[in-house]
Amino acid sequence: MRPLRSCVALLPFLALSASAPACRCTRVTPGAAQVDAGPSGAPHDDASARAPFVGSLPIAAMLVGEEEVLAGALAVVRKSVDVAVLGAEGPRSGPVAALRDVAWLSDADLRLGGSRQSPILVFRGLVSGKRRRAGVFLSEAFLPAGEPAVIEASHCVSGRHLAWLEPGGHELVRRTRETSARFKLGTVDPDATLACGDTLDWVLVDRDGDHDVVTARAHQDGGAAPREALFRDAEDDETREVLALPRGDEATFLRVGQAGSLSLRRIGTPARPPRTLATRVDREDDVVAALAGDAGVVVVVTHEEDVGCDGGAPTPRVDAVAVDDTRDTLVTLAAATCGRERGPFFVNTLADGSWAIAWVERAATRGRTTAPIVGVRHAILQRAALPLTGETSLSADGVADAKCGKKRCAFVALERPRGQDDSQPEPLRAHFYP
Repeated sequence: MRPLRSCVALLPFLALSASAPACRCTRVTPGAAQVDAGPSGAPHDDASARAPFVGSLPIAAMLVGEEEVLAGALAVVRKSVDVAVLGAEGPRSGPVAALRDVAWLSDADLRLGGSRQSPILVFRGLVSGKRRRAGVFLSEAFLPAGEPAVIEASHCVSGRHLAWLEPGGHELVRRTRETSARFKLGTVDPDATLACGDTLDWVLVDRDGDHDVVTARAHQDGGAAPREALFRDAEDDETREVLALPRGDEATFLRVGQAGSLSLRRIGTPARPPRTLATRVDREDDVVAALAGDAGVVVVVTHEEDVGCDGGAPTPRVDAVAVDDTRDTLVTLAAATCGRERGPFFVNTLADGSWAIAWVERAATRGRTTAPIVGVRHAILQRAALPLTGETSLSADGVADAKCGKKRCAFVALERPRGQDDSQPEPLRAHFYP
């Protein structure tokens, strides 16, 4: 029997990507001359803007309008990360290079966050020939605004700023497009979970199962950030994972116990004591996503059950635990089935307080010219109502969540043309739901 696993450590990025494990890139002969026909100016609306925006993994996305998505992708030949604005009908601006002198690695990753007025791009891979992570602020024209910051430890992005821990774990750096501040932390693990609020940042400190939180406030630049106790371990239900769920300038922390207990504690104004939920998850269940919003908290869980699949493991059932101020309720979003693999999972909120939960569906078996991702399923969870579900069919190598606007949510897919393998750049397309 394996212990309960939490599959995510939530960070407040505005894009999370799903990709196949192998490199999706152009094959280039070493030493061959390459012509850089890449983007260098601001987005434009001529005929080239209507051509597909093509790229390779990793990809990222964020909403910049109710029906507009800023998408990013690696341009392998040009050695850049390019971004373009996409609508449901296709590109609305030509691509521009947001970060240059970069290259793919097996663990390459790309995130987009911040706001429409000040987007933030974070890339992990080879940067100037070194394995590292770089963060860069973009202008309203989505061009680089200043030099990239080198990030060597935990980091997070809010709608306003980028924050990271210094390698020794003694300081936290918070940067906006115009300002930079530092906070003394004492000694913390540089890989500790870091969560960004509007003007606060929280560092989760694990002390052999006991957890504290360090809060860095905007007006404490250069000073010591205060630390307070968060959760204490229980002998009969040891801590498996603690997840940070920031929202504005308050943060809710979710503790998952080895025996399946779920506990919440809010840090902010007003702070609340720990609350253990009535709902418990099985030891074999996976906590795959969680989010705090106006309506409370939602926790997404996958549950394995035998549904009689031949020649393969069953696809797990997807459940959600919806929590408000007075109760918590377990709701099934998708039944267990066969022939699919599910994940990653994305959780967002709509203006009416509904939860928008989506996840990637992959084919359990595929061929050389068959893309692994066959769709994105979603469930809109409203108070006292059955979830409204739907699916977008795809043939894709990657998916990036773009979050939600007032009424609709979006994601970007790196779509593979029929009959093509994964060795060439592919078009990025925006999809909206519900």
